[in-house]
Parts: sequence; structure tokens; C-alpha cells
Amino acid sequence: MVGVTEDFFVVFIVGIIDYNFLCFRDAIQQVFELRNENQVLLPLATNHHSNITSNQNTNVNLEAQNATLNSGTVQN
Repeated sequence: MVGVTEDFFVVFIVGIIDYNFLCFRDAIQQVFELRNENQVLLPLATNHHSNITSNQNTNVNLEAQNATLNSGTVQN
């Protein structure tokens, strides 16, 4: 009778360890999947931001050029 209880205990503990390992593996896999998704989205967000900054700089440069041209026209 003692042997059956010990065998059951060993199988039970091994089952718990296997279950915990599977849960841990799935959690780690989810972390890497989320990281990979964020790495794909990050360049898109960065490009969008850099495009906005580039457009703002272009507008400022055009306004400065127009002001320079207009001031030259007024002086002549």
C-alpha cells in the first residue's frame, strides 16, 4: 500500500512540474510575440513621427524663404 501512495505522489509531483513548465513556456512565448509585434509597429510609428517633423520643417523653411523674398521685393 505504501508503494502505491509513493508512486501516486511521484506522478502527481511530476504532473505539477510539467504543468508549471508548460505555463511558463506559454508565458515566455507570449512575451516574445508581443515584443515582435511592437518591433513591427515601432518603425511605423517612428516613420510617421519623422514625416510629421519633416513636413513641419519644410513649412518653416518655406515661410522663411517667402519672408526673405518678400522683404527683398519691398526693399527694391
